[in-house]
Amino acid sequence: PRVSKAQDKVYTIDNPVVAKNWPPLKEIGDPITPKRCRDIMHHLNVQEMERMRRIRPFPMPKFSPGDLLEVRYELSRSQQTFAVFQGFCTEVRNK
Repeated sequence: PRVSKAQDKVYTIDNPVVAKNWPPLKEIGDPITPKRCRDIMHHLNVQEMERMRRIRPFPMPKFSPGDLLEVRYELSRSQQTFAVFQGFCTEVRNK
């Protein structure tokens, strides 16, 4: 009788034929280290900040530590309600 090779193509943890080689190393590459994970997250964060800076529809005002700031946050566009936050600037991070 001919032996079926169907189980060789099913990559799951429950399949005893391929469980010892799961996941396939050619598909995942090198294991990720905590440092590499931090570097990737930092790179993605920098990219997102640059993207947000490009699409910002207004110029960012200049302020420095010690300035009193008022931030208006739009709660509902349909009702045009805002939440207003006031406070002193303690640090500028340029993010």
